[in-house]
Amino acid sequence: KTPNYLAVGDSVGGIMIFDVQSDEGIPIADSREIDEKHTDIIWELTWVEKPSKGECIVSISGDGRVIEWNLKKGLEFNELMQLKRQANTTQKETNVPPAKIDQERKPGTTFFMTG
Repeated sequence: KTPNYLAVGDSVGGIMIFDVQSDEGIPIADSREIDEKHTDIIWELTWVEKPSKGECIVSISGDGRVIEWNLKKGLEFNELMQLKRQANTTQKETNVPPAKIDQERKPGTTFFMTG
């Protein structure tokens, strides 16, 4: 319905919707001011067509939350589930220290083919 909308997730849990046909360069919807937004990096955003709600976005974040965002009145959200991390009980314990994890957040872009 709105192929000119681009959903963008950032490294601190914000989601912004841009109209790529607009020359303004500002988001038409923004979750950064919503208290219940994601609190960690956005892993994935997917556009979903719902018969009763129209077009929605489903997001998953490093905070483990899966949230559905409705665009009818800004960004309204509905938390769909909370993922829980579980230990792998079949993995052998080793005395090898874990590799150094790069804690620096780096920007990135993901493009999805929609049609």
